[in-house]
Amino acid sequence: TMAFSLALAGSVMITVSVVSIGSECLQSDEDGSWIEFGSLQFWQRFFCFSSGCFIYVLLSKCAFPEPEEIIATSILASSDAVTRVGESFDSGEREDSDVEN
Repeated sequence: TMAFSLALAGSVMITVSVVSIGSECLQSDEDGSWIEFGSLQFWQRFFCFSSGCFIYVLLSKCAFPEPEEIIATSILASSDAVTRVGESFDSGEREDSDVEN
């Protein structure tokens, strides 16, 4: 149920961002009419909105990893450490047995 709640909240946030904020970005400040497609004001707002989306994606992928990725990395690192300890233990036994013979 927690996953469903989080998915619902995420979809609501995306819908509000696109429908509400996106449409407000395309309206003129003076009279509330739509701005022209190729005008300077359109491209300024389009660039700023796109930059915000790009920065969000960049931060979510690079700066703040998902908790599952952190857990998987730590489990992989701990299993590698156990393997290395086991290998060094095995090689230590072989060296001792070679010295005794």
